[in-house]
Amino acid sequence: MRKMLIAMAVLLIWPCTAFAAELMVKVPIGEYRETKNRLDELQKQVDALAGKTSLPRAATDKTPVGESPETVNKLDELQRQINALESKIGETPVAGATTPAGAKTPPAGAGTYSDKKLRKMNRDISEIYDTLDEVETAALLDRINLGVEVRVRMDNYQVKNYVGMYVDFNPSSPTYLGWIPVAAENERNDANWSSRFRINMNAEISRSIKFAGRLALQKNWADSTGAFFSQDTNRAHISDGTTNLKVDRFYIDWTPKFITPVSFSFGRLPTSDGPPLEFKENRKRQSVYPALMFDGEPDGIVATAGVERYLHLKNSGFRYFFAHAVQYDADQTSMNYMDHVWDESYDDNRVQALFFETELPGLRDSLLVLSYVPAKNILMQSPYSTVYGEAIDNLGDVTLYGAHLQVPNLLGSGLDLFASYGQNRNKPSGNTINFGGENFGLFSGPMMLDGIPDGSPDQAPTDPTTGWAWYAGFRYELPVSFLNRPKIGFEYNRGNKYWFSYTPGPAEIFNRLATRGEAFDAYYIQPINRNLFLRTGYTKIVYEATGTGMPFGLPMEYVSDMMQANEPEFHNFYILLDSRF
Repeated sequence: MRKMLIAMAVLLIWPCTAFAAELMVKVPIGEYRETKNRLDELQKQVDALAGKTSLPRAATDKTPVGESPETVNKLDELQRQINALESKIGETPVAGATTPAGAKTPPAGAGTYSDKKLRKMNRDISEIYDTLDEVETAALLDRINLGVEVRVRMDNYQVKNYVGMYVDFNPSSPTYLGWIPVAAENERNDANWSSRFRINMNAEISRSIKFAGRLALQKNWADSTGAFFSQDTNRAHISDGTTNLKVDRFYIDWTPKFITPVSFSFGRLPTSDGPPLEFKENRKRQSVYPALMFDGEPDGIVATAGVERYLHLKNSGFRYFFAHAVQYDADQTSMNYMDHVWDESYDDNRVQALFFETELPGLRDSLLVLSYVPAKNILMQSPYSTVYGEAIDNLGDVTLYGAHLQVPNLLGSGLDLFASYGQNRNKPSGNTINFGGENFGLFSGPMMLDGIPDGSPDQAPTDPTTGWAWYAGFRYELPVSFLNRPKIGFEYNRGNKYWFSYTPGPAEIFNRLATRGEAFDAYYIQPINRNLFLRTGYTKIVYEATGTGMPFGLPMEYVSDMMQANEPEFHNFYILLDSRF
């Protein structure tokens, strides 16, 4: 173990960076200088003794200490020389001893040596070994950079004009019982408090491999399943059968030297909080994909090819993305996860995507992203078994097209602008799943009509439909220095009745970008210092059609199709504190 640590930690060069193959270790400059000086001093002592006793000089004496491989050899050679000197103690007179003829040996320092001096040098080398062990341990730990985020948020929201239904079923015997109507004419929650905790980590494993990860906890205050007794005050002290700290992302970026400029990323990918959400979150870009197209936490593989030198566009490149949205696997309690069992009936929901991004000429740090995301064999499952029809089936295909443009700090004005457009083309297969006695297909079938099974056919229409949405906004930095240059922002998005994209993971309590209708969002960011800011804002959502965020069931407009007097509305005022370090 000692030899391995030395080989990694004492390959000293002037920038104090050690490389073992591609492995990279940062050695503190202070430790480098101290170790070098101690080695030089020990070498002088051993040289003096070795020269008076005709011991061979180390070959490494001819090589400067500053050259890394020879430094390791020098430390080992010093140890061998001292061992050789110790073996000579029995043969060579010790300083000050009396010879058999009665003559005195020369005094210490006049060409003789003592076991005491050798033991001291041996101890010094052992101390250097121990110091190197400590330096290497610290250097290895320093290679993983950690950061922490803490957020506290309060939402004050109101729901108006909502009339709908949900399915009631018996948890102990999950079979269909019936549709239950629900209405919220003017419901309000005056204070919904929540906390978010994140641990960010990254490491430069080698010159071609980097790691990044994030653990996250999102929870409501005093979260409990009932009001009789809150179990939220002892979650971290007793076992409740759950793991609240979740893995948000973990992935490797690999840039092989032999096929540059191509790189690969694999793991749980950074696909949440994408552009332009970094404006509102007051931080750097967090995801490779525009938020209107995708905002979630998939596992997958991404290949990136840089084409800047071919297209002469700065930061330009293509990305290919592959993942599974749904697959049958060993999480199932039966053998159904085996491919040969399900191949004849169901296919995994595979998602592929192709993205092109670049910086526009003349617009510094701008970002243009073009997206193509075909998702084949949308696999949906009823949350419980049913006697009325299929509980699971492939419902069809959804293909997304998108374009996103953002320009931060336009011409140095402090104004950030962005605009996104998305379109989804839906191709139903005609298959349905049964939910509460009703048969639902891909954007087809009943949508909360009469509350009883109405004899809907097992085969749904296969006519294609098209959804669309656009999303635009700005952020402006106010030139008020005594307030730490606060920012104001406004965002607007609108989607039609067939709009759908993969946005299940927003950082708020509502999925604003999935809205089938229109949404308004205004906010104010007040920096406190470099590690703390406050944000307050107001959001209004008007839902024009049913099924926001869901790809199955027939979307229906609340006023024209369902004959409601008013469209449902969601209003939210919020305030949050966010600290990062």
